[in-house]
Formats: sequence, C-alpha cells, structure tokens
Amino acid sequence: MADLDASYRVSRRWRAFVQVSNLFDVSYYNLGVLGKNDFAAGTGFDPTTGRPTQFRSVGAPMGVWVGVRYSSQLL
Repeated sequence: MADLDASYRVSRRWRAFVQVSNLFDVSYYNLGVLGKNDFAAGTGFDPTTGRPTQFRSVGAPMGVWVGVRYSSQLL
C-alpha cells in the first residue's frame, strides 16, 4: 500500500494540497479474529453448534483529498 501527499505554496499565506491514501487501491485487511459463528452457512442460528470462523475487517479503499489551506501567520 502506498500513499501520496503533495502541496504547493500559492502565496505566503495560501497553500494548495492533494493527498491520496491507498494509491494503487490494494485490497487488504487490517484486523482478523477467529471466533464462534452461530450463523454458519446452511445451519441457521444454532448457538450450541457454532463453527470456528475467521472474521476480517476490510481496510479502507483509495481516497483522494484536494484542498487549500490558509495561515494567518506569514510562512
């Protein structure tokens, strides 16, 4: 996974920027837990016969932010 961050000083008080997270839109998981699944496929809800299942948390997709910043202090 790669991120990109760039900025350009337009004047002494204004700055334009662009930020890209997950530049290549890579699929990834940021958390994994092994737990009991009471809703196993084909069995319906049965809390007595839950199967061990891997639960995963999907990472964020590519995001792009573009904007300007103003500073009251001279840069």
